[in-house]
Amino acid sequence: MNTSIPTEGSYTDDLLNILPNLTDKKLETYAKYFTEKTSNIKYQKRGVMPLEMFTIFVFCKELNIDVLLESGTARGYSIELLASVMPEIKMITVENFSRKYNYEIATKNRLSHLTNITFVNGNGIEVLPNKVNELSNKKIGVFIDGPKGGEAISLANNLKQYSNISFVSCHDLHDGLDYCPYKDINFRKTYEYLNNEVYSIPVEGAGGMTSLFNGETIKNRWPDGYGITLSINN
Repeated sequence: MNTSIPTEGSYTDDLLNILPNLTDKKLETYAKYFTEKTSNIKYQKRGVMPLEMFTIFVFCKELNIDVLLESGTARGYSIELLASVMPEIKMITVENFSRKYNYEIATKNRLSHLTNITFVNGNGIEVLPNKVNELSNKKIGVFIDGPKGGEAISLANNLKQYSNISFVSCHDLHDGLDYCPYKDINFRKTYEYLNNEVYSIPVEGAGGMTSLFNGETIKNRWPDGYGITLSINN
């Protein structure tokens, strides 16, 4: 698995173009810090790529996020990475453990030292909007890694309407029904849901290309692999 954080090339160029206050020096500092804080964290099966969470980390820091909401805890690898590098940010992660998973206790025990994480057992489609309302005076970032497909897109677009949401990101959105592991026709309709505020950044990962994308460039820049869709509210 490639866990290196690039500090030059097209990935960093795109980040610098999207985030107006980000500089090469700040990005290098972020990369060094992220690597130091996460180098001993064990990868969890079917987890995200570390570089994907580094990208979310940079956006949280540059957009001055107060709270990060995650839907889809699973084994907790993504929230472990983020909580480890941002102890000052409150993390709320949601999973319907009782419905789907038998590793709730193991996940919570492994992450018990990270006191900025709050676990919520429930459906992210219902829980996240409620949390956004409860935290109306906080700047919020969102990472959706469940539900998948059309439900993820619908949830993301719902959350984007709230003024206290700074960004929304979705994992596992694919261009092409034949390739994607989730046989959901809405993957083909991604472009209809995403507007010009959604950005495309190619990220090299173990599964091929991982991206923050917009609908106009996804076919050329993301031939396969998993990905993040990220939309910024101005």
